[in-house]
Order: sequence, then C-alpha cells, then structure tokens
Amino acid sequence: MTDADTQRLILQTARRFFMESGYRAVSTRRIADACGLTQPALYHYFATKQDLYVAVMIDMLSGMQSVLDRIARRSETVQERLSRVALFLLEQSHEGMEMMLHDIVRELGTTARDALNQAFYRAMIQPVASIFAEGLAAGELITPAAGMEAVNLTFLLLNLLKYRPAENWKTDAASPAASEQRELLALHANTLVNLLLNGLRPR
Repeated sequence: MTDADTQRLILQTARRFFMESGYRAVSTRRIADACGLTQPALYHYFATKQDLYVAVMIDMLSGMQSVLDRIARRSETVQERLSRVALFLLEQSHEGMEMMLHDIVRELGTTARDALNQAFYRAMIQPVASIFAEGLAAGELITPAAGMEAVNLTFLLLNLLKYRPAENWKTDAASPAASEQRELLALHANTLVNLLLNGLRPR
C-alpha cells in the first residue's frame, strides 16, 4: 500500500468515526487500530487529532465543491441548477454533518476554525453564489431586499435546506425504497427553491 493509499484509508476511516461519534469520543488509537496501524504510524501522516479532523473536513468539502462547480456550469436555468444544488445537499448525511459542524465550533482552535471557514466558503458558498449572481445579472432574478446579494441568497438557501420533510429517510423496512426516497427529496428540493425564488402567492 502506498503512502497515498494509507492516507486515503485514514481519512475515510476517521470521517466515518467522527460522523458517527463526534470529535471528542474518537481517539487516534481507535482510528489507527481500524486502519491496521500503530499510533506513531498514524502521526506520521497527521501530527494531531485536530490536524486529522481538519484534513477530513477539507477532503469532504473538496468533494462537495467538485459537484457544486459542475452543477454551476450546467447550461440550465438558475432555478434548475439551484434545485440540483438543493437535492445534492439534502442527500448528504444530515445528522453526521450537523455533528461535525457542531464540533468545529466547540472543539477546534481558532486557526483550525479559520482554515475550515475559508474552505467552506470556497467549496459551498462560491459555486452556489455564482448561480445567483448570474441570475441577478441577467434579470432572471430580482433582488428581494436591500443588501440581499448573491452570497446572502446562498446563505438563505442553505438555511432553508436545514428544514427536512417529516419523513423517515433511514433505510429500513418502514422506509420508502431508495429510489422513492430520492424522488421525495427531489420534490422537497424543488419546493424549497421555488419558495425562495417565487414565494407562496400566486402570480
């Protein structure tokens, strides 16, 4: 196994543990054992647990940025692309992501938080804001309030996506099939984007 393979294994294992149990509950020994490594070997790749946590988050954000950048470049309407953005974000692991965002605030030092805030802005805000900016510039969207520019609209969309339908999305016997779950999430994504762009009143 190459160094790159080992580093990828550590990141994937740490991500799973952090999302399941949270930063404080996961030790580097547990991660090393799961990877078949000693702690000193793990520290060869990541000097501290905080360094590993930051690397996990930046790796996650990088993957999300790749998807969001591709959506932003599609030759579709603003509403169609925003609906794709909303569906993609709704499909991410909600509970694990909430836990990790909580840990960033409560567990990490200032330098680490600043690095992750910058990575979050590049990965999540800029691609989506570019869609809003294009719509505003083309007159496809109107600015609903003073100061409500592309970045503000992006944060507004992200806050709307914190509301999830009252449905059990976990895969078990009582849940809809995976394909049905995705259809329901797609409907929810379209509804939220339509609400943001067009409001509730009939035209």
